[in-house]
Amino acid sequence: MIDYDGKPLDELTLEETIEFEKAMLKRVLAASKAQMSGDLINQINLFIDLIRDHKTQISQKALYKQGEKDDGDVLTIGEVDLPPEGCDVDKLLDSYKHIPQVDVDKVLNHYKVKSVEEMLDLYKKK
Repeated sequence: MIDYDGKPLDELTLEETIEFEKAMLKRVLAASKAQMSGDLINQINLFIDLIRDHKTQISQKALYKQGEKDDGDVLTIGEVDLPPEGCDVDKLLDSYKHIPQVDVDKVLNHYKVKSVEEMLDLYKKK
């Protein structure tokens, strides 16, 4: 079991894990400068890899938790939901006919532009 300040690796926070990684990197550098055996340096490098894996796990958990909070409505493109059972399909289709349509020419004339690109340029300038 790898411990840092009396706490096992699995219980360390992200900040503590980063500090632990820094300390281990300093140790492997000191061991290399002191020309210690390759086995000892390899063991320290193994510990550093384990610490980095733990750091990755912590950050992925944080991202996952943030993603769960940010989940909202989903926009499905290209899919049509099936109507509920017992629903009159003709009435459902008629409801789509009454959705207001935008008259592009009226909108362009209102903003006194000749094309949609010009109107988008106006918004980019603002």
